[in-house]
Amino acid sequence: MDTIVKVITTREDYDIRDSAENALTIEEVIEVLKYLPQKAKVVLCNDNGHTFAPVRRSTFVTEYVETKEEEEERIRKEEEEEKNTALVCPNCGSDNIYWSVRGHMRCMSCDAKFNKAKKVTLA
Repeated sequence: MDTIVKVITTREDYDIRDSAENALTIEEVIEVLKYLPQKAKVVLCNDNGHTFAPVRRSTFVTEYVETKEEEEERIRKEEEEEKNTALVCPNCGSDNIYWSVRGHMRCMSCDAKFNKAKKVTLA
């Protein structure tokens, strides 16, 4: 008979950072695993035991995630930058543009139709 170690997972958070706050470190996982049989297979147990997923080498992915403070700072900078920029017509340079009901942009000055406006920094 094979020994199978089930890692029971639950869906608790929608933000990876919230889950990471309560997650074990690599060091803590190693500490737990060293007491289990070395040849045991490891599976994730999802949905109260209705579905399972094997743990494979390819399932380990390192992701570098912004802290909430870094994200807030990035968003603040983007918003500040947005205040200092304007969209202009790539044809005549006018900032008198609008979105049409068909999803493209239209220049009120030269009547040009386009999908991508030019972004310019305001002085």
